Amino acid sequence: MQPKATVVTIEPEPPSASTEWPELRQQRRAIVVVDVVESVRLMQANEADVIDRWRRFVNEVRTQVLPEHGGRLVKSLGDGLLLEFEGVTEAVACALEFQRRIPSFNVGYEVGSAMSLRVGVHYADVVADDLDIYGAGVNLSARITALAQPGEVVVTAQVRDALVDGLDAQLDDLGDCYVKHLSEPVRAYRVAATRSHEINDGASRPLAELRPTIAVIPFRAQAGDVHAQSLGDALADEVIAGLSAAQDLNVISRLSAVVFRDRTSGLTEIATSLGADYVSSGNVRVEGQRFKLFVEFADAKSGSVLWADALYGDARGVFDAEQEVATLI
Repeated sequence: MQPKATVVTIEPEPPSASTEWPELRQQRRAIVVVDVVESVRLMQANEADVIDRWRRFVNEVRTQVLPEHGGRLVKSLGDGLLLEFEGVTEAVACALEFQRRIPSFNVGYEVGSAMSLRVGVHYADVVADDLDIYGAGVNLSARITALAQPGEVVVTAQVRDALVDGLDAQLDDLGDCYVKHLSEPVRAYRVAATRSHEINDGASRPLAELRPTIAVIPFRAQAGDVHAQSLGDALADEVIAGLSAAQDLNVISRLSAVVFRDRTSGLTEIATSLGADYVSSGNVRVEGQRFKLFVEFADAKSGSVLWADALYGDARGVFDAEQEVATLI
């Protein structure tokens, strides 16, 4: 005779407070993603050293940078950071501060061993708790970070639109950019710190700030004239390249100056935004195989035109040595 089976009923234990998830909340935040460039290669070359430098950098961020700008460190990875801020201006200022501080962790290292950062900033509604932040906005922040080159900060149009006065920086329009896993392009902008305009004793100012700064605004063409506009951009590139070879000048990059090409901005606005002492600008028109370029060179502070001329040439050989249009400018 088989013994009767004993039925044992196990009652589930009530959930303890330690197993409950933190309460979710929805809020609008500036999301910052920091990525170490080529972290895998750096780790393979000298893992212990890279970990040490990264931990020291993160500690500086956590104890010095974030308290100053009111940010929260959501998570630290082995080669990146996820942070959130209530304000966009504080988030972008903090991102620029990261790029300013990271070179101190590369002192004494060769270029191939230097630790570089790329940073992306987006402004969106997120779902958050005490442990993490969630949502499509977080994913987009990570995607636009990949658009940044080493040492750069890239932001979305939502960030640009929310920026207010008080941020000492300039924005370069990168246009509509396609990023991974998104079918529609994202408007992105590169953010760079501008030079300080504080009055200071010349003896204590860096040499670069004592040199005159020139902005070459890409030459404007009539609306819809793609050929002429391409010619105007190319000529500006040549002029910038030629001026950059002079050691006694600071020359603004075309990516920074191009945002003023199609604007009706005055010299004062251009000078303030780009930190320029002098501005070169003009317009180009193509008729058949010939082009006409009107160009002027002005003092941004006084508004005086120091030089102006109308130049003509063959559009097919505009960069030939015998024409030397860019060299003349």
